Amino acid sequence: MTAGLQMSPGQFMSIVAVTSGVLPLLVLVMMSGSGSMMNTLMYWGGATMMGIYIPRMWLGGKIKKRQKLIQKALPDAFDLVMASVEAGLGIDAAFARVIDKVSSPFTEELARTSREITMGRSRREAFQDMSDRTGVDDLRSLVNSIIQAEQMGISVGGVIRIQTDVMRTKRKQRAEEQAFKAPVKMLFPLVFFIFPAIGIVIGGPAVIGIMESGF
Repeated sequence: MTAGLQMSPGQFMSIVAVTSGVLPLLVLVMMSGSGSMMNTLMYWGGATMMGIYIPRMWLGGKIKKRQKLIQKALPDAFDLVMASVEAGLGIDAAFARVIDKVSSPFTEELARTSREITMGRSRREAFQDMSDRTGVDDLRSLVNSIIQAEQMGISVGGVIRIQTDVMRTKRKQRAEEQAFKAPVKMLFPLVFFIFPAIGIVIGGPAVIGIMESGF
């Protein structure tokens, strides 16, 4: 559910079972008759581990990508909610307007939550389930603030405005953090790939000239 896949846990475990069974079998077929038994067992064990963890890595990648998309869509979506609420719409009508105007994984989750509320589920449970289902901390904080505002009779539009500003600040801080990490991440390719290539380009002709001159 967090990855946004129409897949049950049993289906995912079936995929894991298939990959962890097929990959080792392919290794045994390819290694049959070639190499020692020890090497065959090592490759078989490595293929088994790959078959177990590759689906988990794929699922984890889908989850992270979807969470980033939801996190990116939150400030703009709730700006529209805030404007709709301040224009006189109810909170449900404001969310319906966001669902119609914005296309993102967040609006997909919001549409599901709205359907649950229409079917009789309480808004608090539906929204808390949405925040748990997505696993996005910013959304969980925003949902909790909206629920508390409704319970205490505080203006929902004002709460959304404050939380949206907080989300924008956090997004800016995350971008700055990634920018600060960039030089460290660039160090390895610079040292092992770019600097040697530059050295060859600069020093290569000189070395060739020295060798041709007989030194």
